[in-house]
Amino acid sequence: GEGSNRARNWQRYDLGGKAKLSFEEGVDSYVTYAGSLHDNVAKSLYKVKSTMCNCGVTNIPDLQKNAKITLVSATSIVEGGYHDVMLKNAMSQSEDTSVLIVGDVKQSIYRWRGGDWRILQQGVSDTLGHEDTHTEIMDDNYRSHKQVVEFNNMVIGEVVDADNALLNAKLDEALSENRISQEAHEELTDTIKRAYTGHAQTPRVKSPKEGYIRVETFNEEPPIVECIESAIARGYSYNDIMVLYRSNSDGARAAKILLDYKRQNNEFNIMTQDSLVVGSAAISNFVIAVMRLSQDGRDSISRAIMNDYLGREYDCEIPEEEQRILTHISQLTPEQAFECIVTTYKLNKRTDEIAYLQAIHEQIVTFCASKVADIQLFLKMWDEKGSAKNLSVEKSDSTIELMTIHKAKGLEKKVVIIPYCSWQLDPIINNTVWATPEQRGELSEIGQFPVNYNGKMEQSIYADEYFREKIYSHVDAVNMLYVALTRAKEELYAFIPRNKKGQTTGIGTLLWGAVDAKAVKSEDGSRTYVEFGVIDGPEPKKENEKSDEKPIVNVLMHDYPTTNIEAKPRISSQRYFEDTKIASLAPRNVGIIMHEILNKADNADDVISGIEEAKKQGRLSDEQAAEMEAVIKREFAREQVAEWFSEWDEVRRENDILCTCAAGTRRPDRVMIRGDKAVVVDYKFGEEKLSSHRKQIKNYIKLLHEMGYNSVEGYAWYLSLGEIVRIEN
Repeated sequence: GEGSNRARNWQRYDLGGKAKLSFEEGVDSYVTYAGSLHDNVAKSLYKVKSTMCNCGVTNIPDLQKNAKITLVSATSIVEGGYHDVMLKNAMSQSEDTSVLIVGDVKQSIYRWRGGDWRILQQGVSDTLGHEDTHTEIMDDNYRSHKQVVEFNNMVIGEVVDADNALLNAKLDEALSENRISQEAHEELTDTIKRAYTGHAQTPRVKSPKEGYIRVETFNEEPPIVECIESAIARGYSYNDIMVLYRSNSDGARAAKILLDYKRQNNEFNIMTQDSLVVGSAAISNFVIAVMRLSQDGRDSISRAIMNDYLGREYDCEIPEEEQRILTHISQLTPEQAFECIVTTYKLNKRTDEIAYLQAIHEQIVTFCASKVADIQLFLKMWDEKGSAKNLSVEKSDSTIELMTIHKAKGLEKKVVIIPYCSWQLDPIINNTVWATPEQRGELSEIGQFPVNYNGKMEQSIYADEYFREKIYSHVDAVNMLYVALTRAKEELYAFIPRNKKGQTTGIGTLLWGAVDAKAVKSEDGSRTYVEFGVIDGPEPKKENEKSDEKPIVNVLMHDYPTTNIEAKPRISSQRYFEDTKIASLAPRNVGIIMHEILNKADNADDVISGIEEAKKQGRLSDEQAAEMEAVIKREFAREQVAEWFSEWDEVRRENDILCTCAAGTRRPDRVMIRGDKAVVVDYKFGEEKLSSHRKQIKNYIKLLHEMGYNSVEGYAWYLSLGEIVRIEN
């Protein structure tokens, strides 16, 4: 912007010497091109090349990739008048026709993104001239039922009048004390009132049903579940219901209420984009903290997170046993580490957090499928984008939508619930505001300053900007209320929380003030509410409104299945099954699974538990699991098997034995040691007893003798056949 005030401030850019003036990259305003193109091409190219050099790039593609566009302030762009050029350009291309601009000041809720409702309210007519513009207010409402429209007309009018009077009083007081300029007072007086001129609408929906509204205050928890159950009982579907919230914290609270209810009534799903952030869950932070500690044991923050989740003091030292687990995890892939963490700390039993556990697991699996399976790389991805992902489900007729008011703009639902209607009116304290000082002294010549918004600003030379920001923030809050209330077609529920002093706050105070004259108490005196209209069933669907979405089957997980993905076949499948007929009881995959279970078991109960876990994971069918349980109970009834799984000095499960007589190692299934006695057992699931089995176990016996054990026994345990064969050396 060479024509901007910033660019013309030569003291900032004079580098001295022959170069004289330089320029600052950036755009302050969009202006129409003037002069000869030939005369300015060289200068424009110089500016582009200079900008590229400052960005550290040498070509346009790299510039597009590496350059960053920074918004200095929304106000500077609006005052720069970029919309002027857009409007004038549109007018110049449409001399014979009108230019149609459609918008709604009342639904302008994106000022925090640089949006400015003043452009639509007054900027267009100021730019093009009042004689060349005509404003047509569209006051017909074809969305909501009569009572909903009339309620919104009444409530918004009352809220606007009350807030406008309050703000005008503050402006009058500030002017009388000479804290703001006369120009600012005139500009800001009646701001909200002007923005809501002609806000009332005429209901155009033709229906015998009037609609229903309920506004209620509460002290602890909004009755969201009660509203849902009532709507469903009267014939609405879950997909007819939308829950709106302003902040992510409110959304998380509403989501918790719905998830708790879902565990009791598993007939619906929750669809959300913002409130269920994976990285906000305690169980997600715990898993990540354990992974971080496995990589860096000095990470005090991760240690505090881990200790807090386990109910220990923040600075508690990690026990020695858990230190060994962390060392083990450090050598694993992210998938293996996740399984180890879940199993070690029994996270799969925390039913209230299973959805988050599943979400982080899905991210790990996806990451490992496309990247190098490394914990450090996964943690980097988590910090960059993984922690910000949301839980969500597919939309269907059994889905309740949980959505921010911002994203609900333009949408509609038959039943709308606003569980926390209390967002603040004033700007966030210490939020940065770009302010221009009043015309007092040298500071006014410099331009805008970043100033922290707080009470001190009201008493400073930035008072004009203080009140401007305050009033615009009130407009934002009222606009938010307008958007939320007008999403409902048939039923609207707004719940206003009371603080510890029993008072309403923020927008809730204005809303309750508009209706409290009609408030009544419940029979037991515990609830205060206002009702409008008649509570009824839904409007019948038209013939062409049939849903094309199939209902989904909900599965409520009471725990999260895990598997030992570190376990791998020791050698080829010949290790478990010979090239012979396999017993009907134990097909190939069942034998592998049973090897894994037996190698982790200390007794029959452990084996039965392992079979149940494999069934939950889908690795064994119900029939296979039942047959294997019967086999295990039969086999463990043997005194000899009971002896094998009793107390021994030492038990080795699938440990390698180095063999000096031949290359490689030998790995028996189970070796039990007591004093100088050793017993070696190998599990067999084939239907035939082969000579190779004897040779294999004889080799184990010989190796154990060489290791110094005087008494060595060897057995082949044929579980499928129900036989135990002792092998003599």
